[in-house]
Amino acid sequence: MKCFRTIVLAVTLVNTTPFPWSQQNTSFQSAAECFAKVSDNEDLDFRLELGWKLANSAKGPNHSSIAEYVREGDDINNWKELVTLQTWGKSSHQPPPDEMLKSLQTTRDKECPNSTLWNVIAKEATSILYEWHAKPCLGWPEQCEIARLIIGNRLVFALRYAAKRPQLPPETRSKWIKTFSEVTILGKH
Repeated sequence: MKCFRTIVLAVTLVNTTPFPWSQQNTSFQSAAECFAKVSDNEDLDFRLELGWKLANSAKGPNHSSIAEYVREGDDINNWKELVTLQTWGKSSHQPPPDEMLKSLQTTRDKECPNSTLWNVIAKEATSILYEWHAKPCLGWPEQCEIARLIIGNRLVFALRYAAKRPQLPPETRSKWIKTFSEVTILGKH
């Protein structure tokens, strides 16, 4: 419950803290009780199960922010699984999610040609859910990722689950696809 009070306090103070979901305290046992609050007008309704801890966070210009969570016992430099929540301000010429993904694919293919396999799982006008599997390249180990890009009224949200392994077990893949598919933006007007 302390996490919930932290979020309500941050909302009351009109976001004077970098991003309330990143509040580190010893009672942050259940991220499942917390909402990701990123703007006065748009909230990301996303919940993590027990066993995750905030490992890194930053806030930048244009409503940009990042929060990275790892499993208890891991840290940001030595993780097996990583959940990333990222936001940035929506531009007046915001490309649709599928174009954003194509840009990401192009960048990755330039950096590491033929090393990444991509798969679009679900696509809508303001959202795309996808996965990729990357072979080792540029010092990165082999890893898999499930991600979703969501365009809100004022913000763009990116949710990512990554695992350093050659393949995700089917139940893990299904769980993260379901979790990210159910994420909604609260306060979208």
